[in-house]
Formats: sequence, structure tokens, C-alpha cells
Amino acid sequence: MDRVAGAARPAARALGAGDPLGRRRRPGGGVRARAPGRLRPVGAQDVAYLDFAARANLAEVALGKLAKKHAHSQEVRDFGRDMVRDHRRQYRALEGVASAVGVTLPTRPSREQRRLASAWARFDGKAFDCAYVPFQWATTSS
Repeated sequence: MDRVAGAARPAARALGAGDPLGRRRRPGGGVRARAPGRLRPVGAQDVAYLDFAARANLAEVALGKLAKKHAHSQEVRDFGRDMVRDHRRQYRALEGVASAVGVTLPTRPSREQRRLASAWARFDGKAFDCAYVPFQWATTSS
């Protein structure tokens, strides 16, 4: 996609306008503790972790979608596809845990994560590869 005023729209679609996992979006998008589920009640630290992990997985799904669409090299597009598959799987596993302890997970990445994806949506081809690959290397190798 060329650098135009509307270039951030695909990222907005990928990150917030719909559910990256293909489900209907729940209003609010945040984590809320419900009445205790089948397991012991959770504390604030547990809820914060579930929120962080869910948003991280949703962000990786959205960034993987951008990689599939904007990357120049086939390897980066394939990596994006794998990220979407793997992080959808991780989010769904997290949903099971959250449901068991009575916590509702967010349905979209954080505002900061959405801003990052909007910035990356402006890049295409090799420029996208140069931004995406080092970021993924740094976040997965640390």
C-alpha cells in the first residue's frame, strides 16, 4: 500500500474494527472479572496477566495479518501466516483459562499496539520487511 492518508485503515481493521479471531466483537474490549468460576477466585495480578497475554496475542495476530499482506519476501509472509495461526491458538487456550476463573478477555490489542500496527501499515515490500523482522527477532529472542 502506498503512503497515503488512508493507509492506516487496513491496520485499524486488523486491530480493532473487527475481531482478529473472526468472532463477533464484545463492546468495551477490556478485561472484567465476573463472579468466580469453577476455579479459585483470581486476584488483580492474575487479571492483569490475563489482560496482558490476551492483548499480546491479539497484537501478534494483527501484525501477522499485516505481514501476510505487506511483506516483500515469501519467508516473511509465511512467518506472518504462522504468527496468526500460533497466536490465535494461544488466545483460544487463554480463553479457556479465563473462562474457568471467571474473567472476560479483551477483544482487541492495546491502544499502543494498534498505533504500532497503524504505523507499519504504511510500509510495503522491503520497507515492511525491514521493520517487521527485527521487531519480531527482538521480541522473541529476549
